Amino acid sequence: MEHEDALPYTAEVSSAVRLTPHTTRITFTGRGLAGFDSSGRPDERLLVALAPDHSERRSYTVRRWNPECGELVIDFVTHAGGAAAGWARDAEPGDTVGLSGASGWYAPPQETHRLSSSVT
Repeated sequence: MEHEDALPYTAEVSSAVRLTPHTTRITFTGRGLAGFDSSGRPDERLLVALAPDHSERRSYTVRRWNPECGELVIDFVTHAGGAAAGWARDAEPGDTVGLSGASGWYAPPQETHRLSSSVT
């Protein structure tokens, strides 16, 4: 079993698109994602190491993983301050990151769940 802090994957930014003034969607690709696999958990997350020496690590939710084309998509909140927010705001194609394997904590029960809400 892989240690949670291990970073067996690397990826390159292939695109960085500002979705809102404080949200940037970054798509990662590259040969360093070979062997990467989804955990299948609805709250799938992984560690992203931003600095070249991997000293800046943050946990992010996977927005989408497409194994057919090897694309990993993560939405970053780019609030004021913080190393990860600044990195995401300035990310450009070709930038590289280290990545852990995917994991998650929530395992939905086998039986059906119904959720409801009210505007009131």
